[in-house]
Amino acid sequence: MNKEFENSSYVEIPNREDHFCFACSSNNEHGIKMEFKANDKEVVSEIIVADHLCGWDTLVHGGIIATILDEIMSWTTIYKLRKFILTKNMSVDYKRIIRVGESIKAIGTVIDFTEREANLYSTLYNDKNELCASSNGIYALFTSEAIRTMNILSEESILSIEKIINM
Repeated sequence: MNKEFENSSYVEIPNREDHFCFACSSNNEHGIKMEFKANDKEVVSEIIVADHLCGWDTLVHGGIIATILDEIMSWTTIYKLRKFILTKNMSVDYKRIIRVGESIKAIGTVIDFTEREANLYSTLYNDKNELCASSNGIYALFTSEAIRTMNILSEESILSIEKIINM
């Protein structure tokens, strides 16, 4: 894997225990179960994609790759900018195949942001440190109060995410 990742100081971002998100919940038996670490530059997640998330034969489905890239950018925004988010748009460039059961690493970075939206970039590497996919995304930013008025998350979920935002 990336030598910089191995040699730098990352802190674990606590995962919520109260949800069933397909990408990041440990409670979703069919999900990806992503976990996250961060340093001052980026958020990372190391994953081994399960067999049931394949496309053709042993290849990771392209939609799963897009989900991983979206999720790393989402958590990068939540953790780095301390805001609630919704994905506005994203584009994905698929560069190399990824096989189920193979160790991969997702990296998310903030490119720039305003009060209302953020521009993110994410990459996905295989265990040979080869770039397999990348993505750019625009994320809408929200305060806790705005999320409450939108009525899209339960109060329990909002409080759980606020703990991460307020770390």
